[in-house]
Amino acid sequence: MADEDCLKKVHGYNGAQGIKACMTCSNLMRVARRARVPAGCKHISTPSLRGIRFNTNNDIWLMADDLTNRVDAGVTTKAVVKSRGLKYEPHGLLWNLALRDVHRPIDHYLRDWMHILVSGGRKPPSGLSRQSDEGT
Repeated sequence: MADEDCLKKVHGYNGAQGIKACMTCSNLMRVARRARVPAGCKHISTPSLRGIRFNTNNDIWLMADDLTNRVDAGVTTKAVVKSRGLKYEPHGLLWNLALRDVHRPIDHYLRDWMHILVSGGRKPPSGLSRQSDEGT
């Protein structure tokens, strides 16, 4: 899938306007003040991929399972949902255990050039590329 709105809905992702704008990146955050970015994390405006950690399929499934356990235990999930960028969607793809052998949330999270290079009708921040990490 390469449609951001569809991905948000079928997975329960909060999406680009949330603190966790990208479910692929585990430590990339969108916050108003860079000073609020915790140690080990990067602000979304960073011009380089250096230091960014990437989620695996298993990371996403673990988040979904943790949310399920919290909901089943009656524990408030608001802060967890906000910090992880994933909301509890019991009928979403991540919560259908039978689909885990078929649908992999990171491997199948495809993006086309329109959703990367001109996302939201704007060009990306200058210098934001894998090349800037490789020194070329």
